Amino acid sequence: MKTYLFSLLSFLSLGAATQAQDSSLEIPFLANISMDGKANEWKNVPSYYYRQASETNLKVTGDIAKNDLQADIKLAWNKTGLFVFVQWKDNIWDEQIIAKEQATIRLESGRRMDKMYLYDNLKIQIRALDNNYTSWFAPRKNALQWQSLRQRRYRKNVTLPVTEPQYVIKKKGKKQWVLEIQYKWQDLKINPKLKDLRVLVMINDADTPSANQAQRLKAPRKFVTLYGKATLKQ
Repeated sequence: MKTYLFSLLSFLSLGAATQAQDSSLEIPFLANISMDGKANEWKNVPSYYYRQASETNLKVTGDIAKNDLQADIKLAWNKTGLFVFVQWKDNIWDEQIIAKEQATIRLESGRRMDKMYLYDNLKIQIRALDNNYTSWFAPRKNALQWQSLRQRRYRKNVTLPVTEPQYVIKKKGKKQWVLEIQYKWQDLKINPKLKDLRVLVMINDADTPSANQAQRLKAPRKFVTLYGKATLKQ
């Protein structure tokens, strides 16, 4: 488990791990999308979902107990940007606001780990050629935790300024939250016509709200992941 986790963490940061499931994502075109957190316009968009271990089309890491987590992820695009619609139900919400400069911790082994994996978080990563964009959301905190846009230049990663995406976060029922996010192509510095567009959506599930960092590091990791090379359908 630890070996796989570090490999996946490396992929999430650098896009290089072969263990990650690189499937083909066909993303439908939606000409008009109202950023209101409602599912009306999304009803005909295919869903990537997790209900339980035997009922999912997402990559599952760790042992997720029955009724622990339910998730629906939908993707769409138009000429302005990429849109992500997520419905996330969790029996135990375990969130914490983490500043970007505090998001990396060093383990006893000397390796670095992203602290975001110790809490409930939604990660969205969008890559195309030399551009690599990442954002983290804490739904119940109604917050974009932080974001970064890196560009590969002359064998070095350069961090670029990036405009915050437009997003709506709404509560739905007792334990479910809905997120609707728009990433503008111009902000990502990505041409949607490129053939090398990759998208990752990951939901990390932590269930230890009273635990300290040392206890969290010992707890098994659990997350569901959607990742693939994107084809933008007309």
